[in-house]
Amino acid sequence: MERCPHSHMNSSKIFSESPSGAVDIFGDTRVTLGIPFAFPTSKKKLDWRQRPFGILVWIETGLLRISSLQKSFVASTGEIYFVPPNLSHAEEVLAEASKGIYVCLPKEGIEFLPQDICRIQREDLLLSLMKRIASWGAVDIETQTKAQNRLSEVLLDELREAKITQSWTVQLPRQAALAQVANAILKDPSDMKPIDHWAKVAAMSRRSFTEKFYEETGLTFSQWRQNVKLQASLKCLSEGKTVSQVALNLGYQSPSAFIVMFRKQFGVTPRKKYSSRRLR
Repeated sequence: MERCPHSHMNSSKIFSESPSGAVDIFGDTRVTLGIPFAFPTSKKKLDWRQRPFGILVWIETGLLRISSLQKSFVASTGEIYFVPPNLSHAEEVLAEASKGIYVCLPKEGIEFLPQDICRIQREDLLLSLMKRIASWGAVDIETQTKAQNRLSEVLLDELREAKITQSWTVQLPRQAALAQVANAILKDPSDMKPIDHWAKVAAMSRRSFTEKFYEETGLTFSQWRQNVKLQASLKCLSEGKTVSQVALNLGYQSPSAFIVMFRKQFGVTPRKKYSSRRLR
């Protein structure tokens, strides 16, 4: 599923891939122009992949963690995000199941988009175009209709005008010893071991550890760990856990302290972000 027939592609062709692995849509002259994706509960972690095309994704329901070698961020229900061509990345299902629309963009036509994972502000027209493309089904790229071609061009025009923001991410350190620490905390965000413990794990002095961690992530260790906790809180809240439960599980001093940090990062309270959930 990693191959893309460049010899047939141009900036007017937009494709949709099903990441379920059920069909190898890039193995011949056919390209699926509209099979929405569905990540089932059993598909919690997905393989790392690197594609020669860009990916535009709308998450209809669910919660996904999208990771590159240097960054990790969580995308939730209703959001649209973009992954650039040739970027090694992986998705992980954080909710029970996730589904949405998965549109592939040939790199020859998307030079104006960022070269890193980013979030794209959802507009009604952009989403409608994605849904329309996801209704076409599998077609031969050589016989794509003029109407389909025009609609594809409109989608690219909408992307040129779209408000694009760098996604809220957790920057991952590259140095092996620091990466070991980061991965351990990502696996258990509730772990409250002090800095001295993690410096020892990295075989560094406290001062060296904190200085190098800041150099590689742009944040102090405490700030970075706070971001990991907030990212983890999205999963907990999406599962229906109460604010009090999340605050306790992630080591906050009180629910109020958690709400303050959540609102500072996301601009809304947990209750407002997950208004369909019964949060207390």
